[in-house]
Amino acid sequence: TIDIPGSLGSGAVSLTAGTDIGVSGGLSGGTIDASAGSSFSETGASIGAPTIRVTAPAIALNGGSVLTGATSVPGGTLSPGQIPDGSGPGLFLSAGTLAQTGTTLVNGGGTAGTVRVGSLAGAAGVTANFNQLQALGSRLYLVLGSGSAAGGIAVQGLEIAYGGAGNARLAGSVNGQTGQAAAAASFITPGINSAYQMNGCVIAAATCSIVIPVPPVTPVTPVPPAVPSTPVSITTPTPIIPPSNLFIRPPAVFLLTDLAMMQFYSSSLSSSAAGTRTAFFTIFPLTDTGWDSTSDQEENVDDILPDIADRDF
Repeated sequence: TIDIPGSLGSGAVSLTAGTDIGVSGGLSGGTIDASAGSSFSETGASIGAPTIRVTAPAIALNGGSVLTGATSVPGGTLSPGQIPDGSGPGLFLSAGTLAQTGTTLVNGGGTAGTVRVGSLAGAAGVTANFNQLQALGSRLYLVLGSGSAAGGIAVQGLEIAYGGAGNARLAGSVNGQTGQAAAAASFITPGINSAYQMNGCVIAAATCSIVIPVPPVTPVTPVPPAVPSTPVSITTPTPIIPPSNLFIRPPAVFLLTDLAMMQFYSSSLSSSAAGTRTAFFTIFPLTDTGWDSTSDQEENVDDILPDIADRDF
């Protein structure tokens, strides 16, 4: 652990710690390089050098002020490869998490400069939380990867570079603009994304929110029903003709007492060389007028037993 309560002078400063680096006084030099295995923190300190590079899994800026060399601020969106990487003047913070508390003043609040916040080498992204980062003359580059950024800033320019499912919820001013104008004055790469917002508005969008265009509806032309090439023929059903061996004979009338003749007549109708035939019998009770023995339905019905009334049937 390195704790620096006072100034180290104006030469090149290189600080390396296996765990923590803490700065609470003044730290200045031609260049400042600080690398900590766990954390880097400054509390109310004054840090100054043309180029300041800090690398740690966790970085905390608690108030204080930072002064770097002056740089020109570009006027448009830079590709990730064009964003300053620490080889020139500016403040360059590489971390897993960045926590800024109080008010941290960069370059006196108005001198042109560069502030870059990015992830550690090989990491997916960085999570940056600001309370009030005041860098009115500097352009703030948030190279988030799949990380996120939130909180209050007042900067001359803002550009976000993302590469995953991250987000930004920032508030404050950009180039003196507030509200939706601050979001419109900011830049983002690779493209406008509603997950990244400034003052509740989508960064770099012409309006506060993205309006997703509705694709036009293509009318559907109705398809007429298909007409068969061959006319449909209607087949007349074939009538059912009874088989030739079906024998139907007019009903015969018998007396119930003439059982022998009934059996004989039934036997004569039940079998034939042409096949089986059916005999139909109609049985009537005798009436008071007697039986007409001359009926053409049966001529041999003389054997009527005496003393049998018609109701005995």
